[in-house]
Amino acid sequence: MGAFKDIRTKLGLRRPSPWDNWPWPGISIGRHSYRIGPSTILGYREGTIITVGAFCSIGKEVLLMAESPPVGGRVSNFSFRRVDDNRPLSIGHDVWIGQRAIVLPGITIGTGAVVGAASVVTEDVPPYAIVAGNPARFIRYRFDDETIRQLISSAWWEWSDVEIRKHLGIFQMDAKEFVRSLGEDR
Repeated sequence: MGAFKDIRTKLGLRRPSPWDNWPWPGISIGRHSYRIGPSTILGYREGTIITVGAFCSIGKEVLLMAESPPVGGRVSNFSFRRVDDNRPLSIGHDVWIGQRAIVLPGITIGTGAVVGAASVVTEDVPPYAIVAGNPARFIRYRFDDETIRQLISSAWWEWSDVEIRKHLGIFQMDAKEFVRSLGEDR
């Protein structure tokens, strides 16, 4: 089917889709992360760097901005962005981003963080923090410091799918029980 799509495109019988070469160069998406596609990335150009970790849940209509809107005393509203002034956007592992949230360029969202729906993320989000609003503000951490440290140390998102299936029951536990069971089981 792919060969016929290429032929139809070359003959002008089909318009190329943004999905044709997805993911684009500079875009890295971890395993089992979902709802990230060309419509999620705003302002992609050569040199754009966006990294999304494993097991991320991205809501519908989320925008990951590859470039900032023009502000200040610039002459033009056009970005005139150069490849060498690109600011990477990074999303850690096991992050949940609610529907219609916007993440500005150069932002880092830490592992395990939660971004509320319709939030505008203008500052970095620490691991396991919950943020919401426009602009997004820190609400609280999901867990205490020791539990966060142990979860990050476990790096469960790097386990193979076989290992995750083997330990599936512990993913239904509360976080403190989860890390306690890791000490007993691994």
